[in-house]
Amino acid sequence: MPLILTANLANDLAGLWSARHHRDRSLQGDYASAMLIELIGHLHQVDRRRIADGASFCGWMRNWGIAVLHKVEREIDNTTRRSSVPISGCVSLDALAEEAGVTDVGNLEHVRRNAPPLSNTEPDLVESAQVRAALARKRGAGRQEAVSRIMRDTLAITPLIRPPDPVETQLVRSLIATEPRLARLSLDSFCALVDNDRRPVSRELVPEAMIAMWDSTTAQDRLRLNDMPDRIPALLVEDAVRLAPRPRPRVRRTVRNALRVAASQAPTDLLDELTDSFWDESTEAVSDHRTDISETERQQIRHRAALKARRFPDLARALARIPQAHAGRDVAEVRTFLCQAWAMAEAALPPLKRRRRAPAES
Repeated sequence: MPLILTANLANDLAGLWSARHHRDRSLQGDYASAMLIELIGHLHQVDRRRIADGASFCGWMRNWGIAVLHKVEREIDNTTRRSSVPISGCVSLDALAEEAGVTDVGNLEHVRRNAPPLSNTEPDLVESAQVRAALARKRGAGRQEAVSRIMRDTLAITPLIRPPDPVETQLVRSLIATEPRLARLSLDSFCALVDNDRRPVSRELVPEAMIAMWDSTTAQDRLRLNDMPDRIPALLVEDAVRLAPRPRPRVRRTVRNALRVAASQAPTDLLDELTDSFWDESTEAVSDHRTDISETERQQIRHRAALKARRFPDLARALARIPQAHAGRDVAEVRTFLCQAWAMAEAALPPLKRRRRAPAES
């Protein structure tokens, strides 16, 4: 399993598929995730005798991946098209780890024997059909959220700290996307400072904001991560700074109303700008599901949202200075208030109902 991750087989095959069939590049990440599950599921079929005789394991897996390119393509089409709907009402996304065999990432059994996680962190089992249901109509931020939760919960690693400054968050998000190796370097820098168990890394290579993200981890967390591929720390950093899918308008209106009640003395313009900036700081400005805009327009929308997100600290401080405003005394408390209002609004939503097909006329 670690070799599949470090060899980047799933991403390479996704690139091959995209180049061969001229498919939308936004689906390439989804394809890589589905291919990874296929490769892991094929591990028990590998001819160990041939590998022992000198055959290339990666070559074997790559050839098998090429053979199932169309199978994975059908699965992606089935889980991203508009007509896809979950086949069950409640599916544990964390349970994808068991289905994908991720419990053996980076010699995890050895790590767990040395630093066993709590017993209640083991993911529930889930069937393949439920996995497909959980991924139905998810792409971009939705799929990244699922993968991040799998890794974090399956490995029992404490979530990292998101940088409080939106500018630093955007910097880390950009750096980790272009150079995932920085996550390992930032972890090494933190361990050198806190655990004093390795040589320090040049501070010019890694931003302070990324190093500080590891402050929430325990010594056991860092011990597990030492034996894991570099992609695992990178996923944890990506999870901490990723943009969540933007909630429905009903949820956003509820959060705005909660802020109005808590800070009734504040100007309406300030409340509007603050909530808009909060959504741009925390969520995707434009969904990958939208097909009515070009990639250039999508990037322009995201750029404008990133600029608006940087205004959040100043707007939150302006709100905190208003007398009789009860949304928080500083930037952190205002952000916490909005996050809690968001969570409560989501929890209050009624469950989505599946549309019933009209009976056929006799």
